[in-house]
Amino acid sequence: MNEEMYETILNMPEFMEKALRELKLNGEIPPEIDGIAFFGMGGSGIAGRITSEWLNYEWGVNVHSYNEIIIPRNISRKTLITLVSYSGNTEETLMAAKKAIYEGYKVAVISSGGRLMELAVEKGLPHIKIPKIFSQPRESLPYLFTATIKVLVEAKIIGSEQLNQLDECIKTIYKVREGLRENNVPKMLAERIYGKIISIFTYTPLTPAAIRFKQSLNENSKIVAKVEVIPEACHNAIMEWEEDPEILKKIAMVIIREDNVKEKLIEISMNTLKEIALRKGVTVEEIYAIGNNVLSHIFSAIYIGDLVSIELANMKGIDARKINLIDYLKGRIRSSIYM
Repeated sequence: MNEEMYETILNMPEFMEKALRELKLNGEIPPEIDGIAFFGMGGSGIAGRITSEWLNYEWGVNVHSYNEIIIPRNISRKTLITLVSYSGNTEETLMAAKKAIYEGYKVAVISSGGRLMELAVEKGLPHIKIPKIFSQPRESLPYLFTATIKVLVEAKIIGSEQLNQLDECIKTIYKVREGLRENNVPKMLAERIYGKIISIFTYTPLTPAAIRFKQSLNENSKIVAKVEVIPEACHNAIMEWEEDPEILKKIAMVIIREDNVKEKLIEISMNTLKEIALRKGVTVEEIYAIGNNVLSHIFSAIYIGDLVSIELANMKGIDARKINLIDYLKGRIRSSIYM
């Protein structure tokens, strides 16, 4: 039922390579930019979140990500507000764009078209146009993420070192895909967590992979999922394992982690959470991030998680691309705003 979407996910590294070759910035980045703030929602917003987490953690650059309709007052006038919307018609992102322009911020756009791209052209804003070849924004992640990198390069925020890590990341995804020939991890994991409420645990800098996994489970698999981040989870979420044992049987804890956890406190906390969950009868599974840098870790985990979500959709016999409730909500918002 979901063969086409599964194939789209499998081809993530090819799409990233193609995007690197083909995407071009139209217009010029304004001078004196010292940072980027990405604004976007859902499958479009996660691109900025991945970029900011990677660059902040590994390089300490001034790059941030927001899923908001307002521009936080702590963003300086030297920050380039970059709006990301695959469709170009996301109301929240359009509202953020209009506020940023009205308040005099420097603005750029990443989109495949829609009203956001019309606004970019009308106002003469620098923009990158994504090819409209995907059915859903979440499928366009390889292009949207690569577009954020293009903006950062043009703004001279990053350079060859970061691009080398991106190249290494693409090679890592190819390696993960090759491994699926002998060991279909996504299918096996889906079989073990099928019919469960998913509680995803991770830690910085893998948080974007956990958020993306939750989004994919929600949208593609139509199942309940949430994200907990260690160490904060140790001060509240740990107590969910004291729930009624009959309820705990319906929960699967999925840990997104690296082979070698750098922080000893994180490793101890994670192992203790896992130990308690198992003792309480909770299903516990792990997704291992691989690669030689943070970006590779994030994307290798995202790759597996996306495939798991499609396997679950197949097991449930549902169309992964259908998002009826999201469409209903968007319709209500548009009818209220433009009535």
